[in-house]
Amino acid sequence: MGVIKKAYSLVGQDGNAYSLLAYTFQAMRNAKRSKEYMDVVKKDATSGDYNNLICVLDAELNKINTEFNLSHDDEDECCPNCGWYDCECDEDESEEDDFDHCSGCGKSQYRCECE
Repeated sequence: MGVIKKAYSLVGQDGNAYSLLAYTFQAMRNAKRSKEYMDVVKKDATSGDYNNLICVLDAELNKINTEFNLSHDDEDECCPNCGWYDCECDEDESEEDDFDHCSGCGKSQYRCECE
């Protein structure tokens, strides 16, 4: 176990539930979480559906990131306009967007919460 250098994120990981559990448990081992604590997280994560699993694991990774003062690289940040990674919002504004944005919130029409 070395020093944790990069923030943990479920983004870009294999979406299989067991893979996500393994990734998160490796992060918890690196953060020196106790077996008892890890058992509680596992029980909570697997007590519901897939969305519950994602929420519980993401919350745990965020706790680790906060505890070790880790942040994602700028390139990993989601777009403040549409909420997607690798979007086209930040390209030259003189170019026409491939998708429409809400005039109220500026987010992609697919992520707009105005309606």
